[in-house]
Amino acid sequence: MEVLRGYQVTEEIHTIGKAIKALRKEAKWTQTDVAEKSGISRTHIAAFEGGRGNPTLATLQRIFSVFGFSLTVRI
Repeated sequence: MEVLRGYQVTEEIHTIGKAIKALRKEAKWTQTDVAEKSGISRTHIAAFEGGRGNPTLATLQRIFSVFGFSLTVRI
């Protein structure tokens, strides 16, 4: 089971959107803060947190990099 900054990826955080929201709340940032730091629109951040939208890997990298994470893709 993977761990994301102290959060186990379980049913509680089972989607990327929920992980983004959890990290954002932990940082005490608004969606606007994440949008400004990542260069992704606030409406897209809101959509991803709500389980809507289909972010590219490049978009996810931009979002997660503001929290100090990088993405690794294994095929």
